[in-house]
Amino acid sequence: MTNDQWYYVRNGERIGPVALDGLRAMASSGALKPQDLVWHESMTQWSPAGNISDLFSAPNQPPQAAPYVAVPLGYAGPAPINYYTPPQQPIVYAGFWLRFVAIILDTILLTIVNGTIGFIFGFALGFMMARSGSTQADIRATAVVMGNILGVILVWLYNAFMESSTAQGSLGKMALGLKVTDITGQRISFARATGRHFGQFLSGLILMIGFIMAGFTEKKQALHDSMANCLVVKK
Repeated sequence: MTNDQWYYVRNGERIGPVALDGLRAMASSGALKPQDLVWHESMTQWSPAGNISDLFSAPNQPPQAAPYVAVPLGYAGPAPINYYTPPQQPIVYAGFWLRFVAIILDTILLTIVNGTIGFIFGFALGFMMARSGSTQADIRATAVVMGNILGVILVWLYNAFMESSTAQGSLGKMALGLKVTDITGQRISFARATGRHFGQFLSGLILMIGFIMAGFTEKKQALHDSMANCLVVKK
């Protein structure tokens, strides 16, 4: 808008000319209302002053206070956030002798269980083979082979199931407060427990050095522990 002659209506009379700055001053002081009619020579008809751009500026609004919210009697506000993280318990690795005693306990247990199952299985096998006409030598040889296979399967399932269970260890380890974990301290899977178990054969084949490694490695890992990325720790 240009700063030239304007007219406005007051009580049915045309008043003017008034410069644009004059109209603005009147609008600011309240002498000119938005509903008052104004006219400029470039306009075809009279128009309410409120329709003229830049004539009325929005008054500065005072800052609004925060709404009042009633607080129940006795309310102490939200509980503070606790950013404290309790310190983690240090990992204590199981040494060679503790693990050795655990193996002895498991060996005693498995010898009793395997002997009982082997006796029942051998008796049933011998009875069936004798009825089929097999010789005593054949029965004895078959019983030895089948007994060894059964023993290997039994020991494998015992160790793999127990170490991958919520107990995280065989009965011998549980008796001494030990458990098997992965390298991050978590429970291991059945597949990893299986790999760790059969890795013990390699630890034993090299003159038991694989087992002895648990006595001098940094995390007390035997060879089969390192192969399976496992740890044996105290609970």
